[in-house]
Amino acid sequence: MGKLTRRIFLKYTGSGAAVGTLALSNTAFAQQSAPSFPPGSTTLPYPQQPIAKLNELQVNNPVSFSYLNS
Repeated sequence: MGKLTRRIFLKYTGSGAAVGTLALSNTAFAQQSAPSFPPGSTTLPYPQQPIAKLNELQVNNPVSFSYLNS
């Protein structure tokens, strides 16, 4: 390798720092347990209750229902 310029030094140290940061962040994510539900979803303690069958639904026709609170 020839003369080490400031530009080459910054390229090597910057890319090394970026790779090191990515390597550390990936191990942190790997240690977390995977959620049992998709991220961003909300889970509630209520049981699932069918409202209507898909083949009974009509386009642009609202379906009224009430869900009893516990």
